[in-house]
Amino acid sequence: MSRWADLLISLTFALLVAFWVALDARRRERGLGYGFPSLVFILWPVFAPIYLFQTRGVKAFWSLTLFVVTMLITVGIGAVIGAATK
Repeated sequence: MSRWADLLISLTFALLVAFWVALDARRRERGLGYGFPSLVFILWPVFAPIYLFQTRGVKAFWSLTLFVVTMLITVGIGAVIGAATK
């Protein structure tokens, strides 16, 4: 896979996770700090699960499963883009 496709995959997935956390917090009327979505974008493997377990408890495992599926989809898209650019 090319470096550009790998970068695109990483940034796209991190952006999707940060966007989802911000939308979910707004829907649940949960106040987030001003920079929290940016922090999730940069360190999503740490802060997204923390947010999930704080808001959902044990049901967070279902959301984590959906995150893994989304990540696999973005990897698949990136692999197609990487193969097309070679």
